[in-house]
Amino acid sequence: MTAAPPAPAPPACPPSVEVHVPITLNRRFAVMCRLLAQSLAARAAFPGDWKIVFTLSLDSTLPPDDPELAWAADLPVEFRWVDRRLFVLYSYDGTGLQRHRYPTGADVLLYMDADIVVTGPLTDLVHQVARSGAVHGWPAWQPPRDVDLATILRDRGVAEPWPTLPPSGWNIGFRSPAAMPPYFNFGFIAMPNAVARDVGRTIEDDMAFLYDRHFSFYSSQIVLMLNILRLGRAVQPLPMRYNCSNGDLGDGPALPGPEAAAAYARAAEEVAQARILHLCVDTPDFAKRRDMADWDALRAFIAGTPRGDGGRRVQAALRGLV
Repeated sequence: MTAAPPAPAPPACPPSVEVHVPITLNRRFAVMCRLLAQSLAARAAFPGDWKIVFTLSLDSTLPPDDPELAWAADLPVEFRWVDRRLFVLYSYDGTGLQRHRYPTGADVLLYMDADIVVTGPLTDLVHQVARSGAVHGWPAWQPPRDVDLATILRDRGVAEPWPTLPPSGWNIGFRSPAAMPPYFNFGFIAMPNAVARDVGRTIEDDMAFLYDRHFSFYSSQIVLMLNILRLGRAVQPLPMRYNCSNGDLGDGPALPGPEAAAAYARAAEEVAQARILHLCVDTPDFAKRRDMADWDALRAFIAGTPRGDGGRRVQAALRGLV
């Protein structure tokens, strides 16, 4: 693999940020978009100028000027439509792909899912990313089960050896595999402008390859791994605090042994310092299709009494935003 290019010089001014989020705009997504935007405004403490761009799939059922979205006029928010060609070719994966193809002058690009709530400052992370030449992300819980990542990389001609990372679920939910290529959860990804521009110029070629040869339910996550390794870009794994799910942590490790106990302790520490809460897990207390269906449903959840620690964390994160 070719050596990674040198890190860019840090910006002279406080680094600016663009946040990009793919959505299928409907009542539930309208709720999530508002919570994400308001939590960014209230808690992210970005060091410079920032804005959030929501890219709409063509199967959206609400227009961006719907009264449900009137709140956006008070925040640095833009709504844009996905390119029709991309959506016809790749459906919702095309909406995610569109985010990488926008020209931008922002120093730092953050790519998020809509089911994110910011729970703490991102100031230090933005400065770190602006100084780096790397793609930052939290390693996925485990490799995808419907395709083999190594086979994809070899078939695409990516020279070995490539870097590997432990899956985030290693020693928490399973013992094997203990390593995988840098396959990040797509809920929260960060990269500096120069890297984002390179990704934007080349990533559609890799998506076309995946759709032709190795289609997966997780193509949007796999394509970033494939692209950054093919370009020889550096990667920087983020701790769980930057992509902390709403799942219940429980009262202790699920696996026996000291390695599992240490992994559980690290996870508990990260949960306590969470900056990004990713509402991606259905639990007995919280399910976003039910509890974020509309504002009445969300208020009912907030007024309830969750039994698990994950539900209580969601309640705490949403209070003050609703």
